[in-house]
Amino acid sequence: MAMAFSFRCASCDEVHNGMPALGAPAPDAWYRLSEHERASRAELSDEECIIDEKRFFVRGLYVIPVADEDEPFAWIVWVECDREAFMTWLDGHETDDRESLGPLSGGLNSNLPGYSASTLGVPVTVWMQNGGQRPIVLAGDTHHPIAAEQDGISATRLAEIYAVALHG
Repeated sequence: MAMAFSFRCASCDEVHNGMPALGAPAPDAWYRLSEHERASRAELSDEECIIDEKRFFVRGLYVIPVADEDEPFAWIVWVECDREAFMTWLDGHETDDRESLGPLSGGLNSNLPGYSASTLGVPVTVWMQNGGQRPIVLAGDTHHPIAAEQDGISATRLAEIYAVALHG
């Protein structure tokens, strides 16, 4: 059994313990609105966001295995989907058998730090999970570096991501 993940941060030189889950509390599109626009044009909850009744977002986990670790790293991401997929999400969000709803398609609306190219718009699939768990998000057919990482990364790569995400 692997020991708890820890590493010395290259940015702050402190030892960080535990497997991180990193992400933003709102989709990127939300942050692009002014405070006034947010109040009049958008709705945001912990798990979904609607802007102008035309743009729909759901929150999920982009899980990345870490070599020699029992627990994976997770990006908490927002996915923009069409109205039909969003309605499927809303209708099934509180049901016991969410997995039967099938996958939803969309594009990442979280610009994740630590990648050579923006992650905005990367095509993804959202897989609902039972038991009130947050859905799992997987990259679609894309050459973006985040897609390759969903198969696994090293602890060194995770330390790089963590340092950039926390310290810029």
